[in-house]
Amino acid sequence: MTIGLEGFGLSVLIVYTIFTGLMYCSNKKAADAAKSAADTARTALELDQRPWITVASITLTSPIKDQPIFIKLGVANTAERSSGYCAVYNPKTKEFFQPSECNQRNYAH
Repeated sequence: MTIGLEGFGLSVLIVYTIFTGLMYCSNKKAADAAKSAADTARTALELDQRPWITVASITLTSPIKDQPIFIKLGVANTAERSSGYCAVYNPKTKEFFQPSECNQRNYAH
């Protein structure tokens, strides 16, 4: 009788261990999926909030003999949504300034 009860207890323990292992695998899979979704959302948010700078204008100085050629590039922030801060660099004064209207789509002049 004692051997039968020990065998039954061992069987219950084995079944319990198997189910615990299956639950661990299932929980790990769900946790990995949640982490992947969070990483994807973070990456999408970073890409959505970053400034998208494009070349708005190109001006080439007239070449003078034995002088370097200068190319002036005008840039524009074309982000549809931004973090709320925007600044434009003025190459003449070598300073950044903040336009009065940061929600404008194009800052190049």
